Amino acid sequence: MPPVEPETATAGAVPRRSVRATYHRFSAPRDSSPVLRRNFEVVQLDSIAMGIMGAASTFLPVFLVRLGGGALATGILMTLPALGGLLFGVPLGRFLERRGNVVRWYAASRFVVTWAYAGSAVIAIIAAPDMVVPLCLMAWAIMTLPQTIGQVTFPIVMDGAAGPQGRYDLMGRRWALMGLGTAVAVAIAGVVLDVLGMPTGYQVVLVSGTIAGIASYHWSARIIIDEDAPPPPPSANTAGLPTGSLLRTQRPFLSFVTRKAVFVAGVRLVAPLLPLYYVHTLGASDAWIGIIAMVQGFALVAGYAFWRQQARRLDPRKVLLLTLAISGVMPALLAPTTSPEVVAVLSAVGAFFAAGSDLALFDELMGRIPRDQAVTFAGVDYALTNLAGIIAPLVAAVLVGVVGIEWALAAGAAVSLVGLAMFVRAGRAGPWASESAAAL
Repeated sequence: MPPVEPETATAGAVPRRSVRATYHRFSAPRDSSPVLRRNFEVVQLDSIAMGIMGAASTFLPVFLVRLGGGALATGILMTLPALGGLLFGVPLGRFLERRGNVVRWYAASRFVVTWAYAGSAVIAIIAAPDMVVPLCLMAWAIMTLPQTIGQVTFPIVMDGAAGPQGRYDLMGRRWALMGLGTAVAVAIAGVVLDVLGMPTGYQVVLVSGTIAGIASYHWSARIIIDEDAPPPPPSANTAGLPTGSLLRTQRPFLSFVTRKAVFVAGVRLVAPLLPLYYVHTLGASDAWIGIIAMVQGFALVAGYAFWRQQARRLDPRKVLLLTLAISGVMPALLAPTTSPEVVAVLSAVGAFFAAGSDLALFDELMGRIPRDQAVTFAGVDYALTNLAGIIAPLVAAVLVGVVGIEWALAAGAAVSLVGLAMFVRAGRAGPWASESAAAL
C-alpha cells in the first residue's frame, strides 16, 4: 500500500489521526518485521487487482455461450483447472521443489495465465465464427499448466508472506478485498455490457481482466519470503523417496488432507445443484437470484473480517469445528425451503461461516506441511482437492436423476458432515498441535 499522504491545510482534510488509524487497519500487525509489513501491503494491493480480474472470469463462460457454446463448452472450461490440478499437481510440486524461488514461479505463472483473457477477445475477432469457441477452449487448456503452478505455489507464498502467526490476518484481508473487488467490478462490467453489447462489451471486459492481471503480477512479484530463515534441505531419509513413500513419512499431513478432501467433496457436490434448486425448486426470479448472490458476497466479506479477529482469541480447533459444522449443514436446511427470503438468510449465514472454514482450513494445512518439502506437499493437497472437484459434480448429476434436487442437497451436506466427524474424531485421538509439531 502506498504511504499515507501528509496532512494538508485544505478545508475538509481528513485528520491525521483518522488517516493513521485507517492505514494501520490495513497494514500488518504492529509487532511485524519490516519484511512482513511490506508483504501485507503488496498482497492487499494484489488482492484488489485479483478481485477486478474476477469480473473477467465471471463473464468468460457467458461469452462462450453467446458465441454459440453449449453446456459442454462451459463444462469443459470449468473442469480444465481441476483436471490440470489432478494430473499435474504432484509432479509439478516435486519439480518446483528443486527449483527454488517460489515467488518468481508464482508471479510468472499468474502473468502468463492472465493473457488468456485478452487472447479470448482477440480470437473472437480474427477466427472464423465456428472456430471461436474451440480455439478459446484450446487456449485455456494450454493455460492449465501455468494455472496449476500458480495454485500449487499459492499457499507457500502466502504462508511465507504472512509468517506462521499472520496467516489468519493476511488471508482474511486478502479474501475480503478480493470479494469486494469482484463485486464492484462485476457491477461495472454489467453496465459496460449493457452499453456496448455483444461482442464489444465482452471484449472490453476480458481485456480489462488482462490489465488487472498485469497489475496483480506487478504486486505479487514484490512479495518477499524472508531469506534469513530459508527452509531446511530435505533430510537424507526422505530426499530421494517416491511420492507415495514420502507421504507415508508425514502421516499427520496425509490424515489432515484426507479429512479436508472429504469435506470439500460435499461442498463441490452442492455447488452445481444450487442453480437448479433456485430455478426449479425455489422458482426464484433473476432478481431474487441476484439478491441471494449479493448477500452471500457481503456475508463472505463480513465473515473473513470477523473470523480473522476471532482467531486471536479462540482455540483454532473450535473455530474450525464450528465453522465446518454450520457451513456444512446449510445445504440440508436449504433443501425443504421454498421462501426466497429464508433462502437469502440461510445463504448469508452459510457464507459467513464458510469464510471462517476457509481461513481455518488454510491455517491448519500450513501448520502440517513440512517446511523442507513444502511445494511438493502443497501439490498433493491441490491434487486431492481437485479429485474431489471432479468426482463430486458427477455424483451430483447422478443423484439429481435418482432422488431429486432436495435429497441431493441433503446428500452433499451429509458428505461434508462426514468430513466434520473425521475432524472431531482426530481431535479426540490427540492434540492437533502435536500433529502440527510432528510435521515440521
